[in-house]
Amino acid sequence: MKQVEQQGHLSNEWEELYQANKDDLDYLSKLMAKAFSEDPLWQGLLGSEPQKDVILQILFKAILQYHYQKGIIVATSSDFEGVMVWTPGGKKERIREVIRGTQISLRLLKLLKYLSLKRLTHLLRSLKKWDLYREKRSGQTAHCCLDIIFVQKELRGKKHSSKLFKALLAHCDSMKLLCFVETNNPANLNIYEHYGFKLKKQCKMGNEQINAYFMEREPVA
Repeated sequence: MKQVEQQGHLSNEWEELYQANKDDLDYLSKLMAKAFSEDPLWQGLLGSEPQKDVILQILFKAILQYHYQKGIIVATSSDFEGVMVWTPGGKKERIREVIRGTQISLRLLKLLKYLSLKRLTHLLRSLKKWDLYREKRSGQTAHCCLDIIFVQKELRGKKHSSKLFKALLAHCDSMKLLCFVETNNPANLNIYEHYGFKLKKQCKMGNEQINAYFMEREPVA
């Protein structure tokens, strides 16, 4: 995994993962739309939009395109039972950088077919709050950001997420990186706490009063 190798020594856990390529992004965006359709964030921002699945596919494709260039996308195997998207330390992954990318911006403009300009603008602004918190903290120490992690619904409970977490956290420990994660689903808090993350901040996002939980994990010696 060339992108990970540039960050330091590869653990055995990384060797067992599959690194996504450009041809995988369309399929991955569909998997993500399905996995996150009931997530409190998207429920709050999109509600019962009739084209919600299509909107999420377009948005996730833009996010994946950015991370394919700047971050790392790995899966438990080429069957994508579980998927993890993260940004290594030293990278400045930001929602607004995703929006500014020329090709990615053109993709996001496709959302105007389904959302009004006002609604699209509000959606993108609501996603920036995580950026502001992370920027404030990330300048203080070496870090990485766990941006997305999910397991296909029908394959949960088979330790796919554990395989992904162990690889990332082994890397963070070896490189002494603080790891950030944000979730809008309170049901996820216990999962992250199980892997050593601690809740650092809780706030509301946008007019929808969506809960946002900001968590951190210190590297283990």
